[in-house]
Amino acid sequence: MMTSHRDEAQGFWSAFGRVTLAAAFATIPRLAFALEVHGLEHARAQPPTYLAISHKRDLDTMAPLGRIIFHRGWAALVGEVRFAMRSDSFEPGFLARVVAGPRWFIELLRLVRPISVGPILRGLGVYPLTDYSQRPGETWLREYLRVEGDARVGATLAPWMIQTLADATGNDPSAVERLMLSGLLSWRFHGPLQPRIGPDVFTGGARRRAERRVVETAKAELEVIAGWVRRGGSLYGAPEGRLSPDGRISPITSGLHRILREAPAETRLVPIMIVYDFMTTHRRRMFVTLAPPIERVPQIPQRALDETLRQTWLRSARFTCTQLGAAFLVRRATSDPNELFTLEEFTGALCQEAEALVEQGRQVDRRLLTKRGARERARGFLAFAARRGYVQRVGRWRWLATPGDLRVDVPAWDVGYRDFPLGYAWNEYTEMIAVSEPLARPCAG
Repeated sequence: MMTSHRDEAQGFWSAFGRVTLAAAFATIPRLAFALEVHGLEHARAQPPTYLAISHKRDLDTMAPLGRIIFHRGWAALVGEVRFAMRSDSFEPGFLARVVAGPRWFIELLRLVRPISVGPILRGLGVYPLTDYSQRPGETWLREYLRVEGDARVGATLAPWMIQTLADATGNDPSAVERLMLSGLLSWRFHGPLQPRIGPDVFTGGARRRAERRVVETAKAELEVIAGWVRRGGSLYGAPEGRLSPDGRISPITSGLHRILREAPAETRLVPIMIVYDFMTTHRRRMFVTLAPPIERVPQIPQRALDETLRQTWLRSARFTCTQLGAAFLVRRATSDPNELFTLEEFTGALCQEAEALVEQGRQVDRRLLTKRGARERARGFLAFAARRGYVQRVGRWRWLATPGDLRVDVPAWDVGYRDFPLGYAWNEYTEMIAVSEPLARPCAG
């Protein structure tokens, strides 16, 4: 009886800690976005289960976590579901890296920069997952200091990185070269050390040693995660391994298949798709959709599973005013570049395409299915588009589409929705709309 009470107490505190973790990570993005989750009945898929979420932004994998885990039930709260997070989440500086806000708020983040939530994450069943090729510069730096100790910047960092640090801080490159690596952890170097870069941040032998360490670390982390799934546990993670730079789904990494290689034959995968309605002056919205599980995934060939997961994500993606509005502007500028349109015409076009998509079995923001709801979203979209120069107001009631260049020009580690919102939304739309027929699930091999 004493053991039973002890187990119940441990289960309670484990559940409490995991709920607290989910709430903490969910609070920040939900201050900026309204969250809407669909398909939660699929969260109850029997274990072992891989809950595979698409990956658009830094914290979006955590925003719906509380809803999903609560719906899955007590076993998931106690520990049946564990999580895979990017390895730099376990390092000091993670909170200051992923949280965006006004300049005054960013300045406050220097107070939390030294904090590491790694011990808490590990204690609650969160596994680190290292990217072989791309990590924040600060993560490479902290690892070097931890393993090899301090050294002169000029003897360890590549010239291009030294120049980057000098340009960002207004220093002469020679002055940066004379610094010790530990000196780069000061707040003035915080900004240029946050982008994701490869081991070429180092030079000579330092680079070769860093490459060797990251490969060994990534393999060891994957083995630990695979061992949990092999024992019948469930996992919540992002198989793409990186964000979406231009709005399109990123390639699925081999890490998914290394985890599934030794998983029980009955392991199933639940695709979870995220779409944002972000081109608006209203409160932005985040739509999360859980699709029906893909059964017996360890027996499905790698390419077939990758394509099935990608197609399922896209078929379950929810069209919002952002994607449909972007498509309207691009089409209008292409077919009739000098023709004006009214708010009522724009609203009607949104409603018409939304209804056609529903008839095809696609998911749509329900606000677009009524004239009142569509008009409200249309106003917010046009106000946002006018600020960015994507439309011009002509007179009091008419607009001219001026979308301009749709290229999304950002590095592979960055995301383009902030600086290139229309091109990002157009890429989302074209990828989502290309999936027209119901998906036939592959047979296990």
